[in-house]
Amino acid sequence: MVERLKYADWLDIGLALLAQAGPDALTIDAVSARANRSKGSFYHHFETIDAYLLALAETWREKHTEAVIRRAENAATPEDKLDALNVLTSTVDQRVEQGFRALAVRNPAIADLCHAVDQRRTQFLARLHADAGIAPESALMLARIEYAAFLGLAITEPRSTPEERQALYRRFIAFLRR
Repeated sequence: MVERLKYADWLDIGLALLAQAGPDALTIDAVSARANRSKGSFYHHFETIDAYLLALAETWREKHTEAVIRRAENAATPEDKLDALNVLTSTVDQRVEQGFRALAVRNPAIADLCHAVDQRRTQFLARLHADAGIAPESALMLARIEYAAFLGLAITEPRSTPEERQALYRRFIAFLRR
């Protein structure tokens, strides 16, 4: 007997497919084939491909933003939180970040969610920098520049290792704090 896939399983499959083959691979046929299930099984969980994509984006927001922030918040000091955030975000699959940006171009609901993610991440960074002693207006500017660098690395260095991304981040912050 074949084990029934849960809602979350379908979303994990979508994130993996997005990372491996890009946003064009996120079709009902392709997701169902990857899951080794029928399209009827897909429709048991999701009414439409748009509903699936939005649920996938919400999963991305939770796993790549909210869960990362919660883990970074466990560090003791603002500087430790920034270091933890660097380590955690350096392990995020850059292809998934790229995939959601590409989806956002075609799908207004995904675009809205990406914007909300960007705002959440930037505000969190700004708060950490302010907590570390940087004036609030400067902390926000630093956070915006830092976040733009994070997104830029997803485009310019998609094959970089987590260790390389961590080293680049540390050097970047050192340059900014001179």
